[in-house]
Amino acid sequence: MPASADQPVRLSFESFDLDLRTRELRKDGRLVKLQDQPFRLLALLASRPGTLVTRPEIEKELWGEDTVVEFEHSINTAMRKIREALGDDLEKPRFVETLPRKGYRFIAPVRAAGASGEVRTSPADASPSAASLRERIPLRTQPLPPEEATARKSNASESATSTPPADPAPSQPLVQPAPATRAHAVRADDFALPRGAARPLFLLIQAGFLAMYCAALYKAEAIEGVLARLSTSSTAILSPAILVLAMCGIAVRLYLLSAVGLDHPDSGIRFRQLFPALFTLDVLWSASPLLLAPQIGYGLALGSVAALAYLPFAQRTLMSSAYRGSKRTAPASSGASFLAPALLLVLPFFPTCDGHAAELQPRTLESWETYVRLTEQRVERELDGGRDAVPRFLATDFLSASDPQQARAVLRNGRVPIQRMQTTDANGKPIAVPDGMIHHWIGGIYVPGVTLESLLAWLQDYDQHERFFVEVEDARLLSRDGPEFRIFYRLRRKKVITVFYNTLHTVVYRRHDPYRASSRSFTTRIAELDSPGEAAESEKPVGNDRGFLWRLNSYWRFLETDGGVFVECESISLSRSIPFGLSWLIKGYVESIPRESLENTLTSIRDGIAMRTGALQSAREN
Repeated sequence: MPASADQPVRLSFESFDLDLRTRELRKDGRLVKLQDQPFRLLALLASRPGTLVTRPEIEKELWGEDTVVEFEHSINTAMRKIREALGDDLEKPRFVETLPRKGYRFIAPVRAAGASGEVRTSPADASPSAASLRERIPLRTQPLPPEEATARKSNASESATSTPPADPAPSQPLVQPAPATRAHAVRADDFALPRGAARPLFLLIQAGFLAMYCAALYKAEAIEGVLARLSTSSTAILSPAILVLAMCGIAVRLYLLSAVGLDHPDSGIRFRQLFPALFTLDVLWSASPLLLAPQIGYGLALGSVAALAYLPFAQRTLMSSAYRGSKRTAPASSGASFLAPALLLVLPFFPTCDGHAAELQPRTLESWETYVRLTEQRVERELDGGRDAVPRFLATDFLSASDPQQARAVLRNGRVPIQRMQTTDANGKPIAVPDGMIHHWIGGIYVPGVTLESLLAWLQDYDQHERFFVEVEDARLLSRDGPEFRIFYRLRRKKVITVFYNTLHTVVYRRHDPYRASSRSFTTRIAELDSPGEAAESEKPVGNDRGFLWRLNSYWRFLETDGGVFVECESISLSRSIPFGLSWLIKGYVESIPRESLENTLTSIRDGIAMRTGALQSAREN
């Protein structure tokens, strides 16, 4: 049906137009890419300018109460994409203001246009109606009962000759609950088992899972024998996988047993938060009866698989019945983040895909060298960017999606932005790294009140680095030949587990002019330590260890301007691959380690310079 002239079909603010019919965002007539979920959130906020929209309201309008997702993460991701599309700043917003722990408010004036082209300015007290917005962007599509469909057609024909009703209040939800098809129908939300029965049944299921996990660990050798008889080639992967799932399962079941057994009021919230990871864990474990097929027969084994596969849904129903009032969501976290640290602890004991231990393979090293070569070619081209009509030097000057002035303003405000990078081949495709992972990050800082000369002098005093850098346990300058330095670092990296390394680095500096410099650092040797700090301390074979760090290169740029120095570091490191089947769960956790390492390095430089400057100033005053 054509939209009425009073129904807004377009919301405009500054140079942006939000078309509610085509779900398109345009800036000065040019299409701005925005995914569906961020678009719906932006439409919700822009339809209520000047009004606080709480996070629970957003959850209800965009997902509904029956959807199990990580709301906090989804809302944060959608807001980040909205700010990127609008070019909005979290610290100094022009469009969307964040009210911590409350929600969001659209602060720009909004103009609403109807189907006839009439334009109305929409301040906070005269925003487009939620009902009309719902007509333009149906957030939930549900079939209407025949009676209601007939009634709506009748009402529509009557309204064609009558005065349209006034819009409802802006605070009215965009999605109204669908009425029951019959007066006596029972809604799904109303169904629930008695709480006195739901909790004991749920606890019984957890106890059963716990018993199975303990039995798997107790019979580990027997399981390995069964796998060997079934398939010798897959034993090296499946056997540790079963043990790890059992170990993680024990932790999860003990947590649920204690939370529900003690009747913690947030048990329902935590279960909803954990359910995606728990569902995956239970579905994987449901295949375990197949290991007993030779003893109990395939018919009974398959029946047991079906019963175990049903249990995740049974647990969800039981928890929904036992904790019906738990509708709010838990703080930002996820089931994956709950299990990832446990899996990271046992990651070193997993074989690689070909059944060998974590060993640096020639093909992995070849891919690494290709990646580094292409990256260094691009870096060299950028370092010669000063010959362009508009001089460029920092890496952010060359990023197509980056505004150099805005990026530098962020650094001046004291922030340490870190973002992922990726080098591609000549065809623009990612470079495959068999049996390995390349971690490529770039970050920057602004060091005020120093010159380029004094900053480089501080950095090149390598014997003092252990005093200032968080991850450096020991540092020594081995030799210097002009701009080339050879240094030794004893590094300590900590993320759930602590790993120590003896490393050798070569650093080559280059001065482009009095205000610009760059350096290239690469490791020539990385040896993981066994029993660090003890009398039996020793180095593991280079390239044949737990595989957390095999190579480390970094590319630095220094630019003196505005009474200080901008410092950028592009870090590339190589580690072992993640075992098959676990990438979805712990890849993000593993990749966060080099990211945090880069952030620690940049922060250590800024804080170390500040400490040195403060010490010199105190010495002068004394």
